[in-house]
Amino acid sequence: MAGKRQSLFKSYPTYSEAKTAGEKLAKQLHEGSPASALTASHADAALAALQHLEAFRQSTEKRLSLLESVSGYCAAISKAGKDSVNEAIEGYLSTVATVILQGSSCNQLVFNH
Repeated sequence: MAGKRQSLFKSYPTYSEAKTAGEKLAKQLHEGSPASALTASHADAALAALQHLEAFRQSTEKRLSLLESVSGYCAAISKAGKDSVNEAIEGYLSTVATVILQGSSCNQLVFNH
């Protein structure tokens, strides 16, 4: 939710449940678990991103890690300048030409795009 401050606190119905959750988090922090550093919204976003990657893998048979995807997107958006990545790709694809040699002579070229 843009503009809304998100609380880092979670409510529990009973003291016992809150204590159990706190002990679990303390153990994770002590063991160095990186997952314990995620807020609920970060964890939700990571899971949604992983679901998108799984759908992409199923439709393309290309396997990408979340890190590879984010790193590649950041590199692409940096190169795209003021354009979005999609605008940059569409612009590139609209200027790419396919060269087809027709007949046996090499002096006739047809450009398709």
